[in-house]
Amino acid sequence: MKNIKFSICLLTLLVLFAISASAQKCHFDVDKKDDFTGEHVRNVKVKIGNFFYSWWLLLEQSGGKYAITVQSAATSKIEDVIPKGSKILFKLESGKVLEMIVSNDCVPNYTVQSGTIVTTWLPKCDVTKETMQQLSESPTNLIRMTIGGKDFTSPDASGKEGKKVMESAQCLLKD
Repeated sequence: MKNIKFSICLLTLLVLFAISASAQKCHFDVDKKDDFTGEHVRNVKVKIGNFFYSWWLLLEQSGGKYAITVQSAATSKIEDVIPKGSKILFKLESGKVLEMIVSNDCVPNYTVQSGTIVTTWLPKCDVTKETMQQLSESPTNLIRMTIGGKDFTSPDASGKEGKKVMESAQCLLKD
């Protein structure tokens, strides 16, 4: 009888340990109360791609509002603006494609790196809680936007990076 009680206690402890070990830990780059509005502000930045060719995503929450900013780059001088209302497509591992709408005109920025002109854009999309929920349900594989009539597709995000986008969206949805 003593061994059965001990076995049950040990099994209970192992189950609790397994549950706590598998619990998702959320990390935010910013997690604070806004000094002016008093709203809870959180964001997380996710890199997609490698050292030589990468895009960045900034997933944000401010109060009950959500936004996603996509930083993309091209190795040439491109003067095209991403107009307000343009679509940014997120291809999820589940096969679903999510459309994000650019909130404001986005002008290109230029830098010179090792003698090469690099053009970057930072279009921001205000998104609904429902869209953030969909993003949290499956890893992101690819992101695509059209700039000046030409499609620009992110590096492959399947695997660890796409999973981090999904987990970051899950964390932002937690209160």
